[in-house]
Amino acid sequence: MSPEHRSSDGFRLRWWKLTRDRRIRRYYKVHRVIKISLGTGDHTRSGWLNTDYEPLNKEIVFVDVTKRFPFQNSLWTISIPST
Repeated sequence: MSPEHRSSDGFRLRWWKLTRDRRIRRYYKVHRVIKISLGTGDHTRSGWLNTDYEPLNKEIVFVDVTKRFPFQNSLWTISIPST
């Protein structure tokens, strides 16, 4: 992998982390029932908080499932899309 590509990936990861909390808060304000899709890939669901380690578009929020989840302590539904 070229240094330019690694730098670009590092920038994207930092951007996803910086914007994640604001995007999650916005979702919580709009939705009464919290539905989280882990590992969305390119299978986004309407009305769900779509998450992935490598978001493919702006509708998907960065989440590393090997770390503590960045969600409020409340009741939520989780979906793990199958391939």
